[in-house]
Amino acid sequence: MIHRAFINQVARRAGGSELQVIRQIHKGQEATPPMRFMSMPERFGLYFFICGAFVIYPTSVLMRLDNLRPKPDNSLNEEALAERERRIAARH
Repeated sequence: MIHRAFINQVARRAGGSELQVIRQIHKGQEATPPMRFMSMPERFGLYFFICGAFVIYPTSVLMRLDNLRPKPDNSLNEEALAERERRIAARH
C-alpha cells in the first residue's frame, strides 16, 4: 500500500482530496470492466459467441481428423500374409 504521507503530499500538489488520489491510483479508466456498460442483448450475443467458439472449434477438429493426419497403411506384412494363406489352405 502506498504510504499515507505520500498520498497526502500528492493530493495537496494536485489540489484534490486524498480520496480522489487513491481512486486515481487504484481505479484508472483502463481498469473499468468492459461488460459494465454493455446492454443485455450485447451481453447475450457475446456469451453465445464465446460458447459457440468453444463448441464449434473442437467439433470441427474432430470431424476433420481424417484430413488432418495421413491414413495408416492397413495391410499386413508379407510374412503374416503367407501365414494367413497357409492357414486358410490347411483348413480347406
